[in-house]
Amino acid sequence: MDLDCSTIQLIFVDVTNEYDLDEGDCQTKNLDALLNRLKLACVFQNACACLDADVDATNKDVYNVVRKEILRFVKPRDRYLALGSLLLKSQVFHDTYAHLDRSLIVNVPRTEHKKPYIPVATRLGHIEECDVYPFSISHQFPFVASARLLTETSDSTKREHPIQLYDSVLEFVDAFRSSFSDAEWGDLQFCRENEHNLLRELYLRWATKEAYTKALGVGLGFNFASFDIRLGPLPYGSLWNTIVEAQNETIRFEGCVFTFEKIRPSMETWLFSFHPLSQSHGSYETQGCGCVAVGPLPYAMLSE
Repeated sequence: MDLDCSTIQLIFVDVTNEYDLDEGDCQTKNLDALLNRLKLACVFQNACACLDADVDATNKDVYNVVRKEILRFVKPRDRYLALGSLLLKSQVFHDTYAHLDRSLIVNVPRTEHKKPYIPVATRLGHIEECDVYPFSISHQFPFVASARLLTETSDSTKREHPIQLYDSVLEFVDAFRSSFSDAEWGDLQFCRENEHNLLRELYLRWATKEAYTKALGVGLGFNFASFDIRLGPLPYGSLWNTIVEAQNETIRFEGCVFTFEKIRPSMETWLFSFHPLSQSHGSYETQGCGCVAVGPLPYAMLSE
């Protein structure tokens, strides 16, 4: 893997402008109208069919499947996230096959672990089809993110504390204890005296773990307690403080990933990039962070 000659394309979409803050039937009607407009202007198509010149491009069955997939969510905001995810996956497909008609909204296939992938026109015997054009989609309202090229993924986080389920912030944070190693949990305790920072540190650490597992192609189906991500050194004690001090600049760390099961090598070095996110409507205050995981890094790429 030659990082010097490669580029990661990272896109974040804020669906707030398309989302009516008043929940109710109006959201469903608005989303349904939007889907109908897409149906008139574009054609939903299977990715595999797009690569087959003999297949009719007006595949109404695919449109019905996609519409059902979006409207199956109960909450309107989840439907908008699903629509944003569909459009980003379609864009990744068209960026890969630039010669095809970009007016087609493409429904890409998924692996057995539900990870979307770009199909190939010619079957390759020495590599899995889902590994030829690696990319990842992640979402946390109001953001939908895509990352493509290299062995990368993205995950976005936004603070959202379900007060109704927990009596305190500390109780909420402690519910995640089983997903972290002793060393990772010890790093979280640095922020324990400040609930505001503790929540953000928790979500950042969670996003780092999810970005790594998505890069492996398994996502949340992977046991988070089976590996330990060690970032460092952190100049301001915690990951959140370091991001805040960076003043909305992207920061990168080489991290050692230690695994406790035999499915991966016992120790690998990965590159973790953190991209600060600001809420919409002109606010520049960091509200969350997108994490991109690239790796494993070959020995020659490691910092001396």
